[in-house]
Amino acid sequence: MANRKIWFGIIILVILLLAITFVELKSFTGRTINLEKKIIKVGLIIPLTGTSADAGEFIRRGSTIAVEELNPRSKSKYELIFEDSAYDPKKAISSYNKLINEDKISFVITYASSIAAALMPLANENKVIMIDSGSQSDFISRRGDYVFRTQTSVKDEAEFFSPIIRSIVGNELLNILTINTEYGQSVIEDYSSELKLNKVNIGLIEKFDSKETDFRTFLTKINSNNPVYVLIGGNGKFSGLLIKQAKELGIDLRLFGTSTSIERGEFIDITSNLNPSVIYPYQYDSESSIQLIKDYRKKYFNKYGKENELISAIAYDSIKMIDYCVEKNSDKSQIRGCLDDLKDFKGASGTYNLDSEGNVKKQFILKTVKNGKFERLI
Repeated sequence: MANRKIWFGIIILVILLLAITFVELKSFTGRTINLEKKIIKVGLIIPLTGTSADAGEFIRRGSTIAVEELNPRSKSKYELIFEDSAYDPKKAISSYNKLINEDKISFVITYASSIAAALMPLANENKVIMIDSGSQSDFISRRGDYVFRTQTSVKDEAEFFSPIIRSIVGNELLNILTINTEYGQSVIEDYSSELKLNKVNIGLIEKFDSKETDFRTFLTKINSNNPVYVLIGGNGKFSGLLIKQAKELGIDLRLFGTSTSIERGEFIDITSNLNPSVIYPYQYDSESSIQLIKDYRKKYFNKYGKENELISAIAYDSIKMIDYCVEKNSDKSQIRGCLDDLKDFKGASGTYNLDSEGNVKKQFILKTVKNGKFERLI
Protein backbone atom coordinates (compact mmCIF):
# COMPACT_ATOMS: atom_id res chain seq x y z
CA MET A 1 0.00 0.00 0.00
CA ALA A 2 2.85 2.37 0.89
CA ASN A 3 4.66 1.53 -2.36
CA ARG A 4 1.48 2.27 -4.34
CA LYS A 5 1.22 5.72 -2.72
CA ILE A 6 4.87 6.40 -3.50
CA TRP A 7 4.44 5.47 -7.18
CA PHE A 8 1.25 7.51 -7.38
CA GLY A 9 3.11 10.51 -5.96
CA ILE A 10 5.95 10.06 -8.45
CA ILE A 11 3.48 9.95 -11.37
CA ILE A 12 1.78 13.15 -10.21
CA LEU A 13 5.17 14.86 -9.84
CA VAL A 14 6.24 13.82 -13.35
CA ILE A 15 2.99 15.15 -14.82
CA LEU A 16 3.48 18.49 -13.06
CA LEU A 17 7.09 18.75 -14.24
CA LEU A 18 6.04 18.05 -17.83
CA ALA A 19 3.35 20.69 -17.62
CA ILE A 20 5.89 23.24 -16.42
CA THR A 21 8.73 22.24 -18.77
CA PHE A 22 6.88 22.04 -22.08
CA VAL A 23 4.71 24.57 -23.89
CA GLU A 24 1.40 23.51 -25.32
CA LEU A 25 0.89 24.25 -29.00
CA LYS A 26 -1.70 23.39 -31.61
CA SER A 27 -0.33 21.44 -34.54
CA PHE A 28 -1.77 21.62 -38.04
CA THR A 29 -3.81 18.52 -37.24
CA GLY A 30 -5.56 20.37 -34.45
CA ARG A 31 -3.99 18.16 -31.80
CA THR A 32 -1.94 19.38 -28.88
CA ILE A 33 1.81 18.77 -29.13
CA ASN A 34 4.64 19.37 -26.67
CA LEU A 35 7.63 21.22 -28.01
CA GLU A 36 10.48 23.35 -26.75
CA LYS A 37 10.97 26.09 -29.31
CA LYS A 38 14.26 27.47 -30.51
CA ILE A 39 14.39 31.23 -30.00
CA ILE A 40 15.47 33.19 -33.07
CA LYS A 41 16.34 36.83 -32.55
CA VAL A 42 15.86 39.25 -35.43
CA GLY A 43 17.42 42.69 -35.13
CA LEU A 44 15.78 45.55 -37.01
CA ILE A 45 17.90 48.66 -37.61
CA ILE A 46 15.36 51.17 -38.85
CA PRO A 47 14.69 54.94 -38.67
CA LEU A 48 12.42 55.45 -35.67
CA THR A 49 13.36 59.12 -35.32
CA GLY A 50 14.39 61.80 -37.80
CA THR A 51 14.13 61.44 -41.59
CA SER A 52 11.82 58.60 -42.62
CA ALA A 53 10.72 57.85 -39.06
CA ASP A 54 7.32 57.01 -40.53
CA ALA A 55 8.93 54.24 -42.59
CA GLY A 56 10.50 52.83 -39.44
CA GLU A 57 7.11 52.75 -37.76
CA PHE A 58 5.60 50.97 -40.77
CA ILE A 59 8.36 48.34 -40.58
CA ARG A 60 7.78 47.87 -36.85
CA ARG A 61 4.08 47.30 -37.44
CA GLY A 62 4.46 44.88 -40.36
CA SER A 63 7.15 42.76 -38.69
CA THR A 64 5.15 42.64 -35.46
CA ILE A 65 2.09 41.27 -37.26
CA ALA A 66 4.26 38.61 -38.93
CA VAL A 67 5.76 37.43 -35.62
CA GLU A 68 2.38 37.37 -33.92
CA GLU A 69 1.18 35.04 -36.68
CA LEU A 70 4.26 32.84 -36.73
CA ASN A 71 5.02 32.23 -33.06
CA PRO A 72 1.93 30.10 -32.28
CA ARG A 73 2.55 27.74 -35.19
CA SER A 74 6.21 27.92 -36.25
CA LYS A 75 8.80 25.48 -34.94
CA SER A 76 10.77 28.55 -33.82
CA LYS A 77 9.93 31.47 -31.57
CA TYR A 78 10.86 34.84 -33.03
CA GLU A 79 11.95 37.82 -30.97
CA LEU A 80 12.21 41.23 -32.60
CA ILE A 81 14.78 43.71 -31.30
CA PHE A 82 14.35 47.24 -32.66
CA GLU A 83 17.22 49.71 -32.92
CA ASP A 84 16.89 53.28 -34.16
CA SER A 85 19.23 54.11 -37.05
CA ALA A 86 17.97 57.71 -37.15
CA TYR A 87 18.92 57.42 -40.86
CA ASP A 88 22.56 57.77 -39.75
CA PRO A 89 25.13 55.16 -40.95
CA LYS A 90 27.39 55.68 -37.92
CA LYS A 91 24.52 55.15 -35.51
CA ALA A 92 23.46 52.10 -37.54
CA ILE A 93 26.92 50.54 -37.18
CA SER A 94 26.81 51.06 -33.42
CA SER A 95 23.36 49.46 -33.29
CA TYR A 96 24.55 46.53 -35.40
CA ASN A 97 27.51 45.84 -33.09
CA LYS A 98 25.22 45.91 -30.08
CA LEU A 99 22.79 43.47 -31.74
CA ILE A 100 25.61 41.08 -32.66
CA ASN A 101 27.66 41.20 -29.47
CA GLU A 102 25.00 41.65 -26.80
CA ASP A 103 21.70 40.42 -28.24
CA LYS A 104 23.21 37.57 -30.30
CA ILE A 105 20.84 38.02 -33.24
CA SER A 106 20.58 35.48 -36.06
CA PHE A 107 19.17 37.86 -38.71
CA VAL A 108 19.17 41.60 -39.29
CA ILE A 109 16.63 43.68 -41.23
CA THR A 110 17.60 47.17 -42.35
CA TYR A 111 16.07 50.10 -44.21
CA ALA A 112 17.64 52.66 -46.57
CA SER A 113 20.51 52.50 -49.04
CA SER A 114 23.01 54.48 -46.95
CA ILE A 115 22.38 52.19 -43.97
CA ALA A 116 22.73 49.08 -46.12
CA ALA A 117 26.01 50.39 -47.55
CA ALA A 118 27.45 50.77 -44.04
CA LEU A 119 26.29 47.37 -42.77
CA MET A 120 26.82 45.08 -45.76
CA PRO A 121 30.55 44.49 -45.13
CA LEU A 122 29.88 43.70 -41.47
CA ALA A 123 27.06 41.27 -42.23
CA ASN A 124 29.20 39.42 -44.75
CA GLU A 125 32.18 39.34 -42.38
CA ASN A 126 30.06 38.03 -39.50
CA LYS A 127 28.07 35.72 -41.78
CA VAL A 128 24.82 37.17 -40.50
CA ILE A 129 21.95 37.10 -42.98
CA MET A 130 20.86 40.67 -43.69
CA ILE A 131 17.66 41.61 -45.49
CA ASP A 132 17.25 45.22 -46.50
CA SER A 133 13.59 46.17 -46.88
CA GLY A 134 14.14 49.63 -48.32
CA SER A 135 17.36 49.91 -50.30
CA GLN A 136 16.95 50.50 -54.03
CA SER A 137 20.52 51.45 -54.95
CA ASP A 138 22.53 49.49 -57.48
CA PHE A 139 25.40 48.66 -55.14
CA ILE A 140 23.20 46.16 -53.30
CA SER A 141 23.59 43.99 -56.39
CA ARG A 142 27.27 43.69 -55.45
CA ARG A 143 26.21 42.49 -52.05
CA GLY A 144 28.24 39.42 -51.05
CA ASP A 145 26.74 36.13 -49.93
CA TYR A 146 24.77 37.19 -46.85
CA VAL A 147 22.88 40.27 -48.03
CA PHE A 148 19.46 40.30 -49.68
CA ARG A 149 16.80 42.89 -50.37
CA THR A 150 13.03 42.78 -50.61
CA GLN A 151 12.63 46.20 -52.24
CA THR A 152 12.90 46.69 -56.01
CA SER A 153 15.90 48.48 -57.53
CA VAL A 154 15.92 51.99 -58.97
CA LYS A 155 17.23 50.49 -62.21
CA ASP A 156 14.18 48.26 -62.68
CA GLU A 157 11.89 51.14 -61.75
CA ALA A 158 13.56 53.52 -64.21
CA GLU A 159 13.20 51.00 -67.02
CA PHE A 160 9.45 50.86 -66.36
CA PHE A 161 8.82 54.57 -65.78
CA SER A 162 11.09 56.36 -68.29
CA PRO A 163 9.04 55.55 -71.42
CA ILE A 164 5.93 56.81 -69.61
CA ILE A 165 7.69 60.05 -68.67
CA ARG A 166 8.74 60.52 -72.31
CA SER A 167 5.15 60.09 -73.51
CA ILE A 168 4.08 62.96 -71.23
CA VAL A 169 6.91 65.52 -71.43
CA GLY A 170 7.64 65.11 -75.13
CA ASN A 171 10.49 67.47 -76.02
CA GLU A 172 10.19 69.60 -72.86
CA LEU A 173 12.91 69.57 -70.21
CA LEU A 174 12.68 67.19 -67.26
CA ASN A 175 14.45 68.40 -64.12
CA ILE A 176 15.67 65.99 -61.45
CA LEU A 177 15.64 66.73 -57.71
CA THR A 178 16.73 64.06 -55.28
CA ILE A 179 17.87 63.53 -51.72
CA ASN A 180 21.64 63.52 -51.20
CA THR A 181 22.10 59.86 -50.23
CA GLU A 182 23.23 56.62 -51.84
CA TYR A 183 19.64 56.20 -53.00
CA GLY A 184 19.59 59.69 -54.50
CA GLN A 185 22.77 59.00 -56.45
CA SER A 186 21.20 55.87 -57.93
CA VAL A 187 18.13 57.90 -58.93
CA ILE A 188 20.37 60.31 -60.84
CA GLU A 189 22.46 57.61 -62.49
CA ASP A 190 19.78 55.05 -63.36
CA TYR A 191 17.06 57.48 -64.39
CA SER A 192 19.47 59.63 -66.42
CA SER A 193 20.57 56.54 -68.33
CA GLU A 194 17.06 55.29 -69.04
CA LEU A 195 15.66 58.76 -69.79
CA LYS A 196 18.39 59.36 -72.37
CA LEU A 197 17.61 56.02 -74.00
CA ASN A 198 14.01 57.23 -74.29
CA LYS A 199 15.16 60.58 -75.73
CA VAL A 200 14.02 62.67 -72.75
CA ASN A 201 15.73 66.05 -72.50
CA ILE A 202 17.20 66.43 -69.01
CA GLY A 203 17.44 69.89 -67.49
CA LEU A 204 18.69 70.83 -64.04
CA ILE A 205 19.86 68.07 -61.68
CA GLU A 206 20.12 68.94 -57.99
CA LYS A 207 20.46 67.17 -54.64
CA PHE A 208 19.07 68.28 -51.31
CA ASP A 209 19.92 67.51 -47.69
CA SER A 210 17.71 65.17 -45.66
CA LYS A 211 16.77 68.08 -43.38
CA GLU A 212 15.81 70.42 -46.23
CA THR A 213 12.38 72.08 -46.12
CA ASP A 214 12.74 74.99 -48.57
CA PHE A 215 12.79 74.26 -52.32
CA ARG A 216 12.02 77.77 -53.56
CA THR A 217 15.55 78.39 -54.89
CA PHE A 218 15.39 75.24 -56.99
CA LEU A 219 11.91 76.10 -58.25
CA THR A 220 12.99 79.61 -59.20
CA LYS A 221 15.87 78.21 -61.25
CA ILE A 222 13.60 75.98 -63.33
CA ASN A 223 10.61 78.30 -63.68
CA SER A 224 9.38 78.95 -67.23
CA ASN A 225 6.19 79.92 -69.05
CA ASN A 226 5.53 76.27 -69.84
CA PRO A 227 4.56 73.57 -67.35
CA VAL A 228 7.59 72.65 -65.26
CA TYR A 229 8.38 68.95 -65.17
CA VAL A 230 10.29 67.51 -62.20
CA LEU A 231 11.29 63.99 -61.19
CA ILE A 232 11.79 63.82 -57.42
CA GLY A 233 13.53 61.14 -55.38
CA GLY A 234 12.81 61.40 -51.67
CA ASN A 235 9.71 60.81 -49.57
CA GLY A 236 6.19 62.16 -49.19
CA LYS A 237 7.23 65.11 -47.04
CA PHE A 238 9.74 66.46 -49.55
CA SER A 239 7.39 65.94 -52.51
CA GLY A 240 4.53 67.61 -50.66
CA LEU A 241 6.64 70.64 -49.75
CA LEU A 242 7.83 70.97 -53.35
CA ILE A 243 4.26 71.03 -54.63
CA LYS A 244 3.08 73.46 -51.96
CA GLN A 245 5.93 75.90 -52.57
CA ALA A 246 5.49 75.72 -56.36
CA LYS A 247 1.84 76.62 -55.90
CA GLU A 248 2.81 79.58 -53.69
CA LEU A 249 5.21 80.80 -56.40
CA GLY A 250 2.57 80.40 -59.12
CA ILE A 251 4.55 77.67 -60.90
CA ASP A 252 2.65 75.07 -62.93
CA LEU A 253 4.48 72.01 -61.57
CA ARG A 254 3.96 68.56 -63.09
CA LEU A 255 5.59 66.09 -60.74
CA PHE A 256 6.91 62.60 -61.39
CA GLY A 257 7.77 60.72 -58.21
CA THR A 258 9.98 57.71 -57.71
CA SER A 259 8.24 54.80 -56.00
CA THR A 260 9.28 55.96 -52.51
CA SER A 261 8.52 59.65 -53.03
CA ILE A 262 4.75 59.97 -52.89
CA GLU A 263 2.71 57.32 -51.13
CA ARG A 264 3.23 58.33 -47.54
CA GLY A 265 0.73 60.04 -45.25
CA GLU A 266 2.75 63.26 -45.10
CA PHE A 267 2.15 63.89 -48.78
CA ILE A 268 -1.63 63.96 -48.40
CA ASP A 269 -1.39 66.12 -45.27
CA ILE A 270 0.74 68.75 -47.00
CA THR A 271 -1.02 68.83 -50.39
CA SER A 272 -4.64 68.69 -49.25
CA ASN A 273 -6.78 71.08 -51.34
CA LEU A 274 -3.88 71.73 -53.76
CA ASN A 275 -5.01 69.27 -56.46
CA PRO A 276 -1.43 68.20 -57.29
CA SER A 277 -0.43 66.89 -60.71
CA VAL A 278 1.61 63.80 -59.87
CA ILE A 279 2.33 60.37 -61.35
CA TYR A 280 4.53 57.66 -59.87
CA PRO A 281 5.39 53.95 -60.23
CA TYR A 282 4.54 51.56 -57.42
CA GLN A 283 5.22 47.89 -56.79
CA TYR A 284 2.20 47.25 -54.59
CA ASP A 285 -1.44 47.05 -55.61
CA SER A 286 -3.52 47.72 -52.51
CA GLU A 287 -6.68 47.02 -54.52
CA SER A 288 -5.54 43.52 -55.49
CA SER A 289 -8.07 40.69 -55.25
CA ILE A 290 -5.33 38.25 -54.16
CA GLN A 291 -6.49 36.76 -50.88
CA LEU A 292 -3.14 36.94 -49.07
CA ILE A 293 -2.87 40.67 -49.82
CA LYS A 294 -6.48 41.24 -48.71
CA ASP A 295 -5.91 39.25 -45.51
CA TYR A 296 -2.87 41.30 -44.56
CA ARG A 297 -4.68 44.56 -45.16
CA LYS A 298 -7.50 43.39 -42.90
CA LYS A 299 -5.09 42.32 -40.13
CA TYR A 300 -3.23 45.61 -40.31
CA PHE A 301 -6.41 47.66 -40.16
CA ASN A 302 -7.83 45.62 -37.29
CA LYS A 303 -4.63 46.05 -35.26
CA TYR A 304 -3.74 49.66 -36.03
CA GLY A 305 -7.00 51.22 -37.24
CA LYS A 306 -5.35 52.49 -40.43
CA GLU A 307 -4.83 51.36 -44.00
CA ASN A 308 -1.41 49.83 -44.61
CA GLU A 309 1.09 50.77 -47.30
CA LEU A 310 3.97 49.10 -49.14
CA ILE A 311 6.70 49.42 -46.50
CA SER A 312 4.87 47.53 -43.76
CA ALA A 313 3.87 44.79 -46.20
CA ILE A 314 7.50 44.33 -47.27
CA ALA A 315 8.60 44.08 -43.63
CA TYR A 316 5.90 41.48 -43.01
CA ASP A 317 7.08 39.52 -46.06
CA SER A 318 10.74 39.74 -44.99
CA ILE A 319 9.98 38.01 -41.68
CA LYS A 320 7.86 35.42 -43.47
CA MET A 321 10.71 34.68 -45.89
CA ILE A 322 13.08 34.09 -43.00
CA ASP A 323 10.65 31.67 -41.39
CA TYR A 324 9.99 29.90 -44.69
CA CYS A 325 13.69 29.10 -45.04
CA VAL A 326 14.22 28.35 -41.32
CA GLU A 327 11.35 25.84 -41.39
CA LYS A 328 13.02 23.97 -44.25
CA ASN A 329 16.64 24.20 -43.08
CA SER A 330 18.61 24.18 -39.84
CA ASP A 331 22.05 25.19 -41.12
CA LYS A 332 22.83 28.89 -41.79
CA SER A 333 24.39 28.17 -45.17
CA GLN A 334 21.29 26.20 -46.17
CA ILE A 335 19.04 29.06 -45.07
CA ARG A 336 21.14 31.44 -47.16
CA GLY A 337 20.87 29.04 -50.09
CA CYS A 338 17.11 28.90 -49.64
CA LEU A 339 16.90 32.70 -49.92
CA ASP A 340 19.20 32.61 -52.96
CA ASP A 341 16.81 30.24 -54.71
CA LEU A 342 13.56 31.91 -53.63
CA LYS A 343 11.06 31.87 -56.49
CA ASP A 344 7.33 32.69 -56.65
CA PHE A 345 7.14 33.47 -52.96
CA LYS A 346 3.65 34.78 -52.26
CA GLY A 347 3.69 37.73 -49.91
CA ALA A 348 1.48 40.49 -48.55
CA SER A 349 2.92 42.91 -51.10
CA GLY A 350 2.89 40.56 -54.08
CA THR A 351 4.97 37.74 -55.54
CA TYR A 352 8.74 37.72 -54.99
CA ASN A 353 11.47 36.27 -57.14
CA LEU A 354 15.08 36.76 -56.04
CA ASP A 355 17.74 36.73 -58.74
CA SER A 356 21.33 35.45 -58.47
CA GLU A 357 22.44 38.76 -56.92
CA GLY A 358 19.79 38.81 -54.19
CA ASN A 359 17.63 41.41 -55.97
CA VAL A 360 13.87 41.10 -55.88
CA LYS A 361 11.90 41.23 -59.13
CA LYS A 362 8.32 42.50 -58.98
CA GLN A 363 5.79 44.08 -61.30
CA PHE A 364 5.12 47.83 -61.26
CA ILE A 365 1.85 49.67 -61.59
CA LEU A 366 1.25 53.38 -62.25
CA LYS A 367 -0.49 55.58 -59.68
CA THR A 368 -1.64 59.16 -59.09
CA VAL A 369 -3.36 61.26 -56.42
CA LYS A 370 -7.03 62.22 -56.71
CA ASN A 371 -9.21 63.89 -54.11
CA GLY A 372 -6.65 63.27 -51.37
CA LYS A 373 -6.27 59.57 -52.16
CA PHE A 374 -3.64 57.44 -53.86
CA GLU A 375 -5.25 55.79 -56.91
CA ARG A 376 -4.12 53.34 -59.56
CA LEU A 377 -3.88 54.50 -63.18
CA ILE A 378 -2.65 51.32 -64.91
